[in-house]
Amino acid sequence: MKREESRGQKVAYLSQADYSLLKEVLDAASEPEIDNENLALIPGSFYLVQLEPTYDSGRFKVGFATDVGERLKKHKTSAPYASILKVWPCKLLWEKTAIECVTVGCEKLHTEVFRANDIDSVLRKADAFFSLMPAPKM
Repeated sequence: MKREESRGQKVAYLSQADYSLLKEVLDAASEPEIDNENLALIPGSFYLVQLEPTYDSGRFKVGFATDVGERLKKHKTSAPYASILKVWPCKLLWEKTAIECVTVGCEKLHTEVFRANDIDSVLRKADAFFSLMPAPKM
């Protein structure tokens, strides 16, 4: 790192050679890339979250997460009363198919947010879907 003064201000900067060396070190230390085939096999959970249990009990969010607790914390920033109704073991590869299956007959409000007349019917569809799927290796 170089230090100089410019217009009366002290500045620190990397030379082009230092930058190249730092980039090499950081690139070598980064996590190995996961190809799409292996990414799709990542185990986690499919979750059904009721976003507003008291005032809009039919509005829910479904999706995949490797850490459902952390995902719920993020959802609570926009839906503070959100609660997890149920979680199923899942592979990322199954997420879109599971969403299509469990949301049949529901109104789509956003990407993974829906409204159902009967939230219990969504739970039953998800239970049926995941009962047919093999247990993912964790």
